[in-house]
Amino acid sequence: MIDKNSPVPIYSQIEEYIRDLIRKGELQPGQTLPSEREYSEQFQVSRMTIRQAITKLVNEGYLYRKKGSGTFVAETKFEQALQGLTSFTEDMKARAYAK
Repeated sequence: MIDKNSPVPIYSQIEEYIRDLIRKGELQPGQTLPSEREYSEQFQVSRMTIRQAITKLVNEGYLYRKKGSGTFVAETKFEQALQGLTSFTEDMKARAYAK
């Protein structure tokens, strides 16, 4: 959970906590997040700290905001490392089938 004695900023810990909930599927796409006030009470921190964590997750595409409605979990982003992609020819050369 949140360690107020950690050298890691509290907003970063909260950000990681919410990100983990999304990755584990405990928060589903389209699901409404608790309000900033609810999170501030849960973690015993200021709303500004919560807002900072949520804003970063919005900027990263994990969450989105609807004015007057709240903050929601965004659709899962598909991430793939493009560095590992090779062409068919490169694959065959690596397997010594092509010259």
